[in-house]
Amino acid sequence: MTWLRLSGVSKTFGQTQVLRDINLTIEDREFMVLVGPSGCGKSTLLRLIAGLETLSSGEIYLGDRQIDQLPPKSRDMAMVFQSYALYPHMSVYNNIAFGLRRQQSGNLWQQRFNPLFNKAIAQRVEQVAKSLQIQNLLHRKPSELSGGQKQRVALGRAIARNPQVFLMDEPLSNLDAQLRSETRSQLVQLQNQLQTTTIYVTHDQTEAMTMGTRITVLKGGKIQQLDTPINIYRQPANLFVAGFIGSPSMNFLPVSRENGFLWGQHLNTQIPWQTSHQIPIDQPLILGFRPEHLQPANSESAHLSGRVKLIESLGSETNLILDIQGIVINAKVSADLTFSIDQLTHWQLDLQKFHVFDGESETRL
Repeated sequence: MTWLRLSGVSKTFGQTQVLRDINLTIEDREFMVLVGPSGCGKSTLLRLIAGLETLSSGEIYLGDRQIDQLPPKSRDMAMVFQSYALYPHMSVYNNIAFGLRRQQSGNLWQQRFNPLFNKAIAQRVEQVAKSLQIQNLLHRKPSELSGGQKQRVALGRAIARNPQVFLMDEPLSNLDAQLRSETRSQLVQLQNQLQTTTIYVTHDQTEAMTMGTRITVLKGGKIQQLDTPINIYRQPANLFVAGFIGSPSMNFLPVSRENGFLWGQHLNTQIPWQTSHQIPIDQPLILGFRPEHLQPANSESAHLSGRVKLIESLGSETNLILDIQGIVINAKVSADLTFSIDQLTHWQLDLQKFHVFDGESETRL
């Protein structure tokens, strides 16, 4: 069993606390994604797990073994960096084989002339290269490779060691959009094939949604929500998660509640809403709804109205940016519908799929 547990993990640099009391368990063979904006502490958390940074407080366990006091080489983990970190003077073959050679005990100079040792290394490198479709690149140097090829070599170096845990720090951020999409799919398939526990750091919520078994959303060094991608999308824990996950992001309007209805100056009509929470009449609330949960309507039945400020045609669908009495919202509609700039439009909400947030605590009600 290769589960990983973080208990009360905190990290401070000088007077700045980057991580605050992180409690997290990554299950055996799970693909866990850490996602959040720049500066939220996700890469620092990965470096603490790898042993590249020391804990300020807390404990890290790999299975039943506490590892936070062990050096990186003793943790049986392999890390893939954003910058690839390949040795420029070595061929692809030697970059992949490097970690295998370092794993072996004894004198490296003697090992180099051991035919059995060299044969085992060659077989493992060929196996890994074939799985990543880079067997024809083994003789090349990193300077002769494209960005996508370098990334696969970096992955190959990590895979060759057969570690208990893969750690990946934004490995696709340097790739162009099409190659990022292709490599993303390959990574998921590879993890399914290898069944190795994986922790993946990204700021891209699309990567998080499409790759993770579960997602940990971080902000300000704290965990905001931990759940499956679909649950985070459909049931965000708070205003931050709701706005961060989803593209375009969720729309928000200030509202109040009275006699089982939501109302506000940006709405054309009241919206029915029942809740078990005890909410004072004057408590500020925030109505949240996804762009795809708006549908065009006539003026009589519309929940809100606004003028079109921008039209983004994506071929299969169209994104509209609307001005609702000074508040900008997004609508996602069929590409078959036609709109024009400054057109006054009317919209209905899907009354089964909106959210209401506490205006003070920002938690979802």
